Amino acid sequence: MAHPLRTALPRSWYALFAHHAAPLPIQAQAIPLLLAGRECLLCAPTAGGKTEALVAAGLEQLKPEPKDRPQILYICPTRALVNDTFRRLSPIAARLGVRIGRHTADHPPDNTRLPALLITTPEALDSRLVRHPATLRSLRWLLLDELHLLAGSLRGDQLAVLVTRTRAIVRVDGGELRVAAASATVDAPEAVAARYLVNPEVVSSTEGGARWEVSRVSIGGLPEAVVALCAQPGKTLVFANARNDVEGLAHALRDQRPFGDSVYAHHGSLVKDERERVERQFLDRKNAICIATNTLELGIDIGDVDRVAMYGPPPDVASFLQRAGRAGRRSRVAELLLLERNQADHLRFEFLERAALEGKLYGALPAYHPASVVQQAASMLMQNRNRLVTAAAVLARLPPWQAGHLTEDRLTDILGARPDYFTRQPGGVFTAGKALEYAFDRGRMHSQIAGESAGVVVRDRLTQRAIGVVQSAGESGSMTIGGRAAVIASRRGDDVFVDRLPGTAALPAKFKPAGRPIWSQADARAYVEHLGLKKGHAGLAPGLWIHGLGDAAGLVFAAALARLGFVVEADGPLVLRTSESLLTLPPTDVPEVLIESALNKHERKLAKLTGQGPDFAHLPVGERERSLILALHPTALRRAWAGLVWTVISEDVVDRINLALGRT
Repeated sequence: MAHPLRTALPRSWYALFAHHAAPLPIQAQAIPLLLAGRECLLCAPTAGGKTEALVAAGLEQLKPEPKDRPQILYICPTRALVNDTFRRLSPIAARLGVRIGRHTADHPPDNTRLPALLITTPEALDSRLVRHPATLRSLRWLLLDELHLLAGSLRGDQLAVLVTRTRAIVRVDGGELRVAAASATVDAPEAVAARYLVNPEVVSSTEGGARWEVSRVSIGGLPEAVVALCAQPGKTLVFANARNDVEGLAHALRDQRPFGDSVYAHHGSLVKDERERVERQFLDRKNAICIATNTLELGIDIGDVDRVAMYGPPPDVASFLQRAGRAGRRSRVAELLLLERNQADHLRFEFLERAALEGKLYGALPAYHPASVVQQAASMLMQNRNRLVTAAAVLARLPPWQAGHLTEDRLTDILGARPDYFTRQPGGVFTAGKALEYAFDRGRMHSQIAGESAGVVVRDRLTQRAIGVVQSAGESGSMTIGGRAAVIASRRGDDVFVDRLPGTAALPAKFKPAGRPIWSQADARAYVEHLGLKKGHAGLAPGLWIHGLGDAAGLVFAAALARLGFVVEADGPLVLRTSESLLTLPPTDVPEVLIESALNKHERKLAKLTGQGPDFAHLPVGERERSLILALHPTALRRAWAGLVWTVISEDVVDRINLALGRT
């Protein structure tokens, strides 16, 4: 008997499912809803079939005209994912005779002859809205992939505005845009969907992922132990949290059996061409090992990975799931190797594995980052053919959940605080300032991402090809870059030229430190309870007040309690440090005025902890205060602190807490 979807997809069934026995659960559930015009958020494990489900309705409903304008716009959070999605969907499009293309800085399209299916990034969509908005009028579907990487961030706030602006463009010719999204790991899916979709329906499936076979191994942080554990035939992907660890492990594993020189490094300080070379070669190898940071957490096609190893715990449960999801895509059995360097790793891995199996992400969805409006106002200004904008016009293009946090007068003041970008004219009108014109001419006005400070470019001496960017080249004369030893041959300006010599001993190159992960309040509370505190309890121990309210709250309460005469120091997301003899109860009622004062005292640190972005510093003082209050909710913080039940904890719980903090 034919599958019901076969009847519903007379045009695209074969193209989508020719090589599959039957549609996967998320496809069977979501495709009928999408065909009916419903806007859906698809939640399913990695390799659960979300991509095919997202594009099915759009491909089925393609119209013969227009031939040179996109009808489906597929948004990926990174250029690497754009390239990978292009590779994955190209055979499907070819079977249908549908033109497919990419739009990124690396792959600029021909705007006079655009494909029906265009894959791009939020920043490239922003550029298209500014420079070629008419090319979007024929859109029928806007598809948002890997939404968990964007939702709740500055880029997520930007994307929500771009969705609203794109809907308005489509309505110019009387069209109606449908929006759908997908994610493997998203917390509060209903709340996330409401930010991007109209009357959304969340479609979830836990089927389609691989079964885990987990081994936890204590390695003491020694690369030699990783060599022994990973010396198995097949393809192994090792995740490390720091670029230096990637380089050190790749160098230690090179030339070891069974991989030989099929050892690869992949991280953000390597140039794009180097990363893509690694992806291609790792994809083609049957026996190989790749060590990567979170750059390979996403769905980039690197072939069927036999096992995933994690060198130290990832920052949160969602990241654990993403990394685990890279293994067993075809065999449906994921071999996971958790490499514990110390007892802190052991405890955190224990927590992450349990939370992942229980489906508890412990994430947080920030309310809104008001500084994101600056970039979008600049984009709307440059989109206007007269190169002008008003606060009222900007507010009208914001989604309601963002516009509700602003007023026309306040937004006028926000724009007026950036005279380099917005030149104030009579009547509340703003035109482009010199800095905005400069950023527009160079394509630099579309991103919410703060650029990394410039470093030293490492180039191959023979080919002159860039390999990567390091913080400094040092004076040692050698380094590992891309997992290979490199001897510095010469220097010219900010560039160093190297000879890559196999078998040479060298230390990893110096990269800008990534910083410690920022934990949400939900994550921190769940973790202290995992370590032995009762639900809702806080712990008193020699030298420690154990609150588990997260990084930002720890910083805030340390400052507020200092105003009350307590000598305490914030130390991460779990504890406040006190004097060794202090076992007295902390005050349960901390006045809200002191909490708000602490926000002002630690404005810069808290802005970083809450991801306020590069434009935050340019906001008027009052708007910066409002932004931090919106992010941290002083009333809720006060209530959370007051609700803690403080008790003296047992020695075994104190020991676990100290081990988790890296104290023995």
